[in-house]
Amino acid sequence: MKSFDGTIDALSVGRLFAQECLKSGKKAVCEFDFSFSSLPNFTNQRKKQRYVVRDLFKVKKPSGIWYESYPTVLTGDKIENMNIFPETARTSHIRYEPELLPTQAWLQVPDEIMNEPEVFASFIAFRLFVRLCTAENLSLIKGPGGLCHSNDLMELPIRDDFQSSLFSACNEIEQMSATPTGIVINPHDYWTILERTDTIRKLEETGLMIVRARCVRPGEVIVGDFEHATVLFDQGQSKICFAEPPEGVFANRVSDLCIKAQIEEKPVITLPGHVFRVSLPMQIDR
Repeated sequence: MKSFDGTIDALSVGRLFAQECLKSGKKAVCEFDFSFSSLPNFTNQRKKQRYVVRDLFKVKKPSGIWYESYPTVLTGDKIENMNIFPETARTSHIRYEPELLPTQAWLQVPDEIMNEPEVFASFIAFRLFVRLCTAENLSLIKGPGGLCHSNDLMELPIRDDFQSSLFSACNEIEQMSATPTGIVINPHDYWTILERTDTIRKLEETGLMIVRARCVRPGEVIVGDFEHATVLFDQGQSKICFAEPPEGVFANRVSDLCIKAQIEEKPVITLPGHVFRVSLPMQIDR
């Protein structure tokens, strides 16, 4: 198990695995006591940073956590102005350590690259970890344990235009005494809205973190107070090894040698009414 000393980056991990391959060949395995997603990655090294879904969450090791829910029947006192303060109806609970799920990225490896350690290290850093970033985006939103499978993800109906659709979600969050901190939007919708309206600029001026990611389909946006209403549980361990991928990983299988990077994690919504899936009007051409 290799430790994170505060100076290691994606290319350093690639070099470690490439060196291990020179010693052990196709039996090489490297395990680390940190998540690959916590490393400085290609998105952070751009002159203009591009956010990933993980950036929205506060991250912690697996543990128990409190959360709130709405009861089906109200049994307490009648509260004046309850429609203004809906949080008075919520009840608090503790959820014990959640089951984490694997997030995996796969690459087909040309045999000859294993004899070129520096090239192999770059291949891992800038292809395998980029694939892992994409896989993690999908896992956190649409994967088996992702936000879209949570009963606490609320739905909002389509409004007349882009701006009212997105701003209505922000308003709903603030009516819960919260603050919208981020959105996840398909790049097609982001650039279309940016071209046609000033909605994106207005959202960015409020400090909202905008994540452009293909893990949400065109026509839907996830809006939430991620800072206070969600947690990303991360095992804090990672692994790189050669392995045989399951069916459905590669559309064009050309190599017998495949490499896998894996982390384990799970996002949780802790406050109901703080994260919404918003439908955009169909005037966006697709």
